[in-house]
Amino acid sequence: MAVSAVPSAAVPPAAARYGAAQARTAPPPAPSGVTDTVTLSPEAQALMARGAGAASPPKGSAPVDPAVVDAQRGEYAAAMREYNTKFMEATRDLLGVKETEGFILTGRISETLKKVFAAQGLVEPQKPAELAAADAAAEARTRPVPHPDALHPLSVRPQATPEPTASRITIFASGGPSKGSVDIIFNDAALDRIAKLSPEELRAGMVDAFSGGTRGAAANQAVERSAIGRFVASNDQKNPDLKAANQRFVALDPAKREATPLFVVQTSNSPDLLGRSMDEIVQTVSRALGRRDPADQAALSAASTASRITT
Repeated sequence: MAVSAVPSAAVPPAAARYGAAQARTAPPPAPSGVTDTVTLSPEAQALMARGAGAASPPKGSAPVDPAVVDAQRGEYAAAMREYNTKFMEATRDLLGVKETEGFILTGRISETLKKVFAAQGLVEPQKPAELAAADAAAEARTRPVPHPDALHPLSVRPQATPEPTASRITIFASGGPSKGSVDIIFNDAALDRIAKLSPEELRAGMVDAFSGGTRGAAANQAVERSAIGRFVASNDQKNPDLKAANQRFVALDPAKREATPLFVVQTSNSPDLLGRSMDEIVQTVSRALGRRDPADQAALSAASTASRITT
């Protein structure tokens, strides 16, 4: 390959050799007036800013007194213990769980119950500002700095739409789920829809999936294709009872022509559903998702108004 270099006759030999070496290794010059510009995406800029100085406190911010943070940490922990105790008691009452029974909450249903209880006055404590700032700074110091390749604009990919998820309430007999349990599994995407339906509407949409009829088979197939079915399949090893259910009742959306499961009630080892009727279970579901009878709603509104007047 020809290399363009200064003729050796016009320069000393050593300089000629140096110039020739430069010509062989240097990239070709850019056309006149053309420059290379790299524009980082907003996501890459944020990553770069985080890696460069997230561990340092903002300029001008007052240092946080460690003694204040320690005191707040203790107070916050005590407040959370008290809240969690009250939350569990309120959940037991709302779900109608007997003293001899236990329960497990999985997924978004816990957050849903927190909102229900907050409307009734049981509010989760907020972390104090100084403690939150100290925890955020500690997290930033331990957060790994992104690799330079992660800052390239083409390396930031849009995130895929998350798969629909499911939540679960398990009520079990004394001695643990293996002694008898009932699972209520919700399609998370339908939680708001369930809350808008009356217990009567939910009850009317219930289908016995294992009845042997055409409607039951269609409902069961709809469950298998849904987020509920994926939840059951993904928990097969940890909770084999979910897939081994020998009773399953599916609540279908009454407004949809095709079978669209809102939630299922199922068991593998409690034929009498722990002594609960389906009407009782549907009422429990309505309460858990925040629906109230008009009389209850009016009483809550009156209590809220009285509280605002007296405070």
